[in-house]
Amino acid sequence: MTTWMRARRVGGQRGFTLIEIFVALAVLGVLLAVALPRYLGSRRTVLVTEADEVLQELKIAAWQHYQEHSTWATVPTGVPMPSGTFGFTPPGGACWTFGVTTAAADQIVFRAQANTAGRPVCVLLPAGATVDLTVSSDGSSLRVQSGL
Repeated sequence: MTTWMRARRVGGQRGFTLIEIFVALAVLGVLLAVALPRYLGSRRTVLVTEADEVLQELKIAAWQHYQEHSTWATVPTGVPMPSGTFGFTPPGGACWTFGVTTAAADQIVFRAQANTAGRPVCVLLPAGATVDLTVSSDGSSLRVQSGL
């Protein structure tokens, strides 16, 4: 240790030097620059998984209805799905709005559209992001996402 450092510490002065504080802030900045994008990306993945799970539940309810009635329920298209359609109620507080885009005799298309005005975490989704699930009368389905 140099003489001036000994003299400073013997004199009773305590604390950090300005350089030590800058180094600590630089290290924290690098850690945040590496960790924050990964964290936000994983949060977005969780939100997309939330939409997928609700669409799968909706697919099961709609398919059960189709097997009982040999037709898709008459639901309004292009608007948020009324609660109780196919005996299914979408979860409250979700970052997605669920609806039916088309309903034909042989297939139905469900859409989950990002609702960025919901919970604060919903702002991680781009405006206009959608996940579509097409269910055919033979039981097959096709999932397409856009804007993510």
